Amino acid sequence: MLRGKPRSALLWSFLSSVVLCLLLFSLFLTADLMTMRGRVDLTSGEINRASKLAGSSMQMGETANKGVFSVVWWSRDKLWGPALSNAYRRMEWLRKDNSALMLLVLTAVGLGILRGLLLSRARRSSAEAGWKIVSGLRRHVHRQRLRLGPGDLEDADGRQVLELFTREMDRLRDGIVIWLLRMARCPFEVFLLIGLALLIDWLVALQCLIPVAGCWYLVQRERERFEAARKTANARTDSELRLLAESLQKTRIVRGYGMENFEHEQFQLHMDRFTRDAMAVNKRERWSRRTCHLLAALCAGVVAFLVGRTDRSS
Repeated sequence: MLRGKPRSALLWSFLSSVVLCLLLFSLFLTADLMTMRGRVDLTSGEINRASKLAGSSMQMGETANKGVFSVVWWSRDKLWGPALSNAYRRMEWLRKDNSALMLLVLTAVGLGILRGLLLSRARRSSAEAGWKIVSGLRRHVHRQRLRLGPGDLEDADGRQVLELFTREMDRLRDGIVIWLLRMARCPFEVFLLIGLALLIDWLVALQCLIPVAGCWYLVQRERERFEAARKTANARTDSELRLLAESLQKTRIVRGYGMENFEHEQFQLHMDRFTRDAMAVNKRERWSRRTCHLLAALCAGVVAFLVGRTDRSS
């Protein structure tokens, strides 16, 4: 399975996940710059280390218009701290607020465009893989039909073979494409995003993972309940629709015995039941979506509260 186009989809999806992490980090730098405005409050014991990180002399007290130095100082003990401080010393644009903001915005836009291109390549590779697999299956069905078709004089299986060759194969292709995209992108993105959050602040990340995991569990349970309810409702609607369809095959009997009024009443009764069951499914789906959206909003609020109450200078 991991050969040719599926492997290409896996590679493009992994690269898009890496670019997503870089994009989020760039947005983090932009948000910090817009919030702090390059201000850093230094004590006398921190002057030497701050000057070493900045590559220039720093003064005690609050300094302003230092670009992204506030993030450089905050990240001094982080894993990416040396790389960020080295970039700050070498790139003059990062040392002033206006130029740093312009550079970060352009970087975020470029990373967003690059991620879109990588995802487009991943979708293209997944689509080509799906078409390749389905084309092989269609050739197999065609070969078997040529071998067994002449023996079916009444062509009893012709409609089923046609359904399998067209609609079922299209559904299989769509399923393969969706499965490849999800399996190639989602695990990498989840792993890298959790790793990025743990690197930034492992304690806050663990605190935020608890409500996120709880929200995911509740949303999955709600979706499972909705799917079970929808299957039950669909079974009832299919039964009512079957009764409606059977009435179309009784025209001679109904007309011969003069039962038009009775047949109209029965048809309207089954039609009302069918409409009521179909509307109930739609109503249940709307409430399920609202519940999922409410859970997601509550989870986002809890995460924002946990992140907001954390002292950034710690």
